[in-house]
Amino acid sequence: MYWRAMHVTHRTTSRSGRIRQPAHHDAARADLLRCCARLRALGPGLYPEVYQEVAEHLCRTPSEGVSLLIGMALEAISPAEAHARAGVRNPHASASLHAVRTLECMGDHARSAIEPLLPLLDADDDELREQIPVFYGVMGRPAVASLARVLRDSTQNEFLRGGAAGSLAEIANRHPETRNSIVAILEEGLEAERSNPFVAAEIICALLDVGARQSLGVIRKAFAERRVDETLVEMRDVEEYFGLREPRIRVGGTRAVVKDPHAGAPVDAAQQTEKGIPFVKGHEVGRNAPCPCGSGKKYKKCCGQ
Repeated sequence: MYWRAMHVTHRTTSRSGRIRQPAHHDAARADLLRCCARLRALGPGLYPEVYQEVAEHLCRTPSEGVSLLIGMALEAISPAEAHARAGVRNPHASASLHAVRTLECMGDHARSAIEPLLPLLDADDDELREQIPVFYGVMGRPAVASLARVLRDSTQNEFLRGGAAGSLAEIANRHPETRNSIVAILEEGLEAERSNPFVAAEIICALLDVGARQSLGVIRKAFAERRVDETLVEMRDVEEYFGLREPRIRVGGTRAVVKDPHAGAPVDAAQQTEKGIPFVKGHEVGRNAPCPCGSGKKYKKCCGQ
């Protein structure tokens, strides 16, 4: 009761009898809104220094700051379909992207954004959709349960589930202590996936992303039972990735950095094609990263196939 009495004394009452927040609360709120306005004004591009500055400011009142950033991030999905049909980029996408990157800079303070941002795993905007796994990678272990739930839920959108698999791989790579448990989740998901070949393929790609050679048995079984969308990944790709099969010759190639299997030194992909050396994807280009050829697609769905 003493605390409550003291708490009430810091408020003022209007003539109508309503409790009114003190002036310093209004000033703090205005300060948070200015931070969000600064992010909105950035436009397309990458601004790491601004994200860090804004994050440090918002961390003074993290609960309200994270709440505002979540709202900004989710603006990208409400009108997305109309913009997609019109063939133009959603005007909210840049602000949403900046909000997500700022949340990453807030670290543990941003954990309350783990659940609300799940729909963005299937965002229409390519850049935003590619950024979300990075956010979950920064969040680490606290995000694993939410992502695993989405992955296991066959009623969810298949692209959402595929994004969850990729996000789990991102966590495993950033936080090695989670790798074994995440590989187990992915293996379990692959074993259980009987009706959606796309999701099975995405899970296999995630297992490749974490270098889960121990999962070869589970992967082989999924291919043998024809449960995998082989337009995304083939068993031969898996075997090549783990060095169990001689890589195929690539015609055309990209400007990705790859490895010369004869010299062991990094070479340019175009030079490698000219020399007739098998094209082997290097780890410098992640399977979920934008393809370096400039197509706008994921590497694994373009030149990484």
